[in-house]
Amino acid sequence: QARGELLVRMFGPELVQAACAAAQRQTEQRLRAELRRWPDGVYEAERAMDHDGCDLDQPVRIRVRIEKQGDRIRFDFRGCHPQTRGPANLRPPLVRACCGYVLLALIDPTLPNNGGVARVVETVFAEGTLLDPVYPAPVNNYIPAASLVIETCLAALAPVAPDRAIAAPGGDGGIYLRGTDAAGQPFVLYEIQGSAYGGRAGADGVSCVCTYVSNCRITPIEIIESEFPLRVTRFEPIVDSGGPGRYRGGLAYRRELEVLATEARFSLRGGRHVVPAAGVFGGGPGRLGRCVVRRASGEEVSLPSRVGEFPLCRGDRVLIEKAGAGGYGDARTRPPEAVREDVRNGYVSPEAARAVYGLVDDGPAVGTCDRHAAH
Repeated sequence: QARGELLVRMFGPELVQAACAAAQRQTEQRLRAELRRWPDGVYEAERAMDHDGCDLDQPVRIRVRIEKQGDRIRFDFRGCHPQTRGPANLRPPLVRACCGYVLLALIDPTLPNNGGVARVVETVFAEGTLLDPVYPAPVNNYIPAASLVIETCLAALAPVAPDRAIAAPGGDGGIYLRGTDAAGQPFVLYEIQGSAYGGRAGADGVSCVCTYVSNCRITPIEIIESEFPLRVTRFEPIVDSGGPGRYRGGLAYRRELEVLATEARFSLRGGRHVVPAAGVFGGGPGRLGRCVVRRASGEEVSLPSRVGEFPLCRGDRVLIEKAGAGGYGDARTRPPEAVREDVRNGYVSPEAARAVYGLVDDGPAVGTCDRHAAH
């Protein structure tokens, strides 16, 4: 706001308004010019999340039908899952923003995300569905669903822009851990947890990062242990978690938290414990995620990808393994030297190098590398 006020004082409101209008017009013109180069047609895709947190046996599906004609593009979401009882729903304004994100990613990520993007994006919804719910549908856990909208649209448009196509990410979510510390003070840890990006044209996926619209960083161990009565006992990439492909999917990570407080409550808003991250152009899916509570007594409890207020006690450990990302292209076309490097780095096991990638041990000796030490 202060910067805007300064510009108005320096140049006057008329000039500033004209410059903003010109910037939006340029963005719209750039997008429409590229759309005219895309082949006209109808492009469809469907993706799913594990469940909504209430109906645990029911995957929640997002389906898009993209109609492209000339310099116009319409995203039709009328085939999506009905609105859910659990917090998996989105409202149309956020969905339209996701569609604009997709166009910028496929055409020119350096373009400003302004009103020019909004003028290009056309959307259609069906009331009472996942992306156009009727009150009082819960919409508070929006990041996983928003990421799935982006993933679905990118999958549909992959044939249009194969040089910018990307396999599915491992998904983002969050954890919520609350309780009372030894001094009797309440604490709340809320962390957005990432996973990995999918393989893309010309490069492997990025490992152990937040993806798409989460706009966060994975919390450092030092922050968790200095601010909360918790100890990080493991934090490391997961071998073989990236989907195989000509360009491998990014690796996910595992993190284990030990509770040092007398008692606590744990909530998880995740995904991909049931439905894996899909590959593209023949790439394989990423490894599924999981969450296990290891009681101080030795008992183990597996949790679904969405759970709320699970009770914990001192000495309990929560193991969270995020899902790996999908691969791009046929794994058998990955260069042998790239597979050997993955094995040396500990990204791919020797067994997977042989069975999945078809590596023949005719080069330098390969073996796993314990480079990624846990905390």
